[in-house]
Amino acid sequence: KHGFKLGTVINYTQTQDMNYKNLVKYHFNSLTAGNEFKAYSLLDQQKSQKSADGMPVMNYEKADKIISFAKDNGIQMRGHVLVWHAYMSDWFFREGYDAGKKYVSKAVMQKRLQYYIKDVITHFEKKYSGVIYCWDVVNEAVSDSSSGDDKRNLRKDNQFYKILGSDYVEQAFLYAKDTVEELGSDIKLYYNDYNSFYASKRQAIVNLAESINQYAKDANGNYRK
Repeated sequence: KHGFKLGTVINYTQTQDMNYKNLVKYHFNSLTAGNEFKAYSLLDQQKSQKSADGMPVMNYEKADKIISFAKDNGIQMRGHVLVWHAYMSDWFFREGYDAGKKYVSKAVMQKRLQYYIKDVITHFEKKYSGVIYCWDVVNEAVSDSSSGDDKRNLRKDNQFYKILGSDYVEQAFLYAKDTVEELGSDIKLYYNDYNSFYASKRQAIVNLAESINQYAKDANGNYRK
């Protein structure tokens, strides 16, 4: 009633804790899943290995339990997160989704990432329309220390950067934006990070945001912000 969202975190186990659920329902109007919306939680390695079209397969069981609780109680959710290098499953980047095989090409990885982002956003929006009001598209991609002459100061020690290239953040946002526009949904897209109160890191994040907003143009030649 005061015009702003107040949020907290919830995980799969807590959806079975009545005391916690009652506390959440009373105090909060926004929820973020602890880990269940992250790629390493959603991706199903065995099913991905058997995928007929070579695209990744997700298991939404635990994530659905969380968002069902939110929907049933009129609470919206912040989707967190589509792309995050930390703790990411290495097999996702390899041939046959097999950790023992070599890494795939950039073209293959682009298809996988685009498919993954589209499938995740679409799954939640079609099954729980309007519950997710925003997505953190990329998380903590900016380094805490200087990583070269890139004004965005991206972390380079991860497979997203190594395989997809230095514009993997921009690619991820474009895939997410295309999906949201295709769905016709009112979902805002965010970049998420910490330590933004430090001037140097804050400026790198600003530079990254500007790069994201100038990455692609529409049919009229205007940047697709």
